[in-house]
Amino acid sequence: MKNDYFPKAIQILDWYHAMDHLWSTAHDLFGEENISKCEKWVNYLKDLLWAGKVDEVLRFLIKEGNRHKGNQTPICNLHGYFLSNRENMKYDVYREKRYYIGSGAIKSANKYIIANRLKQAGMRWSLPRANSMICLRSKYFKDDWDNFWEEMNPYEFLIRNHKKKVA
Repeated sequence: MKNDYFPKAIQILDWYHAMDHLWSTAHDLFGEENISKCEKWVNYLKDLLWAGKVDEVLRFLIKEGNRHKGNQTPICNLHGYFLSNRENMKYDVYREKRYYIGSGAIKSANKYIIANRLKQAGMRWSLPRANSMICLRSKYFKDDWDNFWEEMNPYEFLIRNHKKKVA
């Protein structure tokens, strides 16, 4: 879906989600109680990912899979996850361009600007009206509210709404 709706967008795999997957795999391999072994394993791969060396991480995981014959599933899952997201894990490039590599700011903005308004008690929205509200809220929070209303042509707005009522 992301390619269909946002073909030109720069897609970044959330850094913290990637780290969660690393930690989960380490816990599956070594046990949650084996903190030092988990930390060593995760930190090695974390440093590689931070440096943008995803292919090196993928090669390491293949070697690890061969080493852990009895418990390959977590490594295979992690390898598949990183392989399918490798183009979205150029963390060194993203940081250099000062892009956010975590999704927290976006999630928080969505909650503050959109969800808090649309999900109030008793609210029911059609898709067109929800989209209109999202547009208005975006204009307001971008501090573009006055420009929006100055550029709005009230005559066209009235004609458009009158045609809808007549039809």
